[in-house]
Amino acid sequence: MGPSMAADIGSLLRALDEVIIPALPESESLALEQAHLMLLYLRRMDSQHEHLLHYRQRELSEFFYLLSTLYEISKEAGLDLGNLDQPVVQMLGKISPWVSLNIPSYASIENSVVEVREITDQLVRLITTSSSSASSLKLKAQHAVLAQAMAEVIRERAWNKEAGFDFDVAGLPAMDVLLNSESDGAV
Repeated sequence: MGPSMAADIGSLLRALDEVIIPALPESESLALEQAHLMLLYLRRMDSQHEHLLHYRQRELSEFFYLLSTLYEISKEAGLDLGNLDQPVVQMLGKISPWVSLNIPSYASIENSVVEVREITDQLVRLITTSSSSASSLKLKAQHAVLAQAMAEVIRERAWNKEAGFDFDVAGLPAMDVLLNSESDGAV
């Protein structure tokens, strides 16, 4: 089903809280303090990771409006911005679309992934089990499913390669390259 930040963080929280911290002797006060700090940070990450993009967008929006206001009042007052004028205008132009971008919530995207998987499975079953489906349709469907499955395997291997769970990471693309590449589902 793909990566789940909540499940990963939950596993770390349980390991730290139920195994690691209880195993530390009281005499290791610095290690205990650091372990408890890690626990607090992980709890924060657990409760906030789904909101990170919206948080950054809010921050960007606030600074966009501040920069916009400062630029406007400077221009109205006749202040010569010199070589700062062009960078300010460029920055406002660059971030303006991001400020108004409607970013869906993490949960809505996650739910949509579940829904699209379910309806895709239903269509695949219909194509493969229908007596009226021509063999050429079944073959094309098989190729499409295999291409998507390969893309999914590569994506999930790339996502997990830093954890050291994959024996052959040399051919895997970097996660940022993979996620930012144009793809129709095929590798």
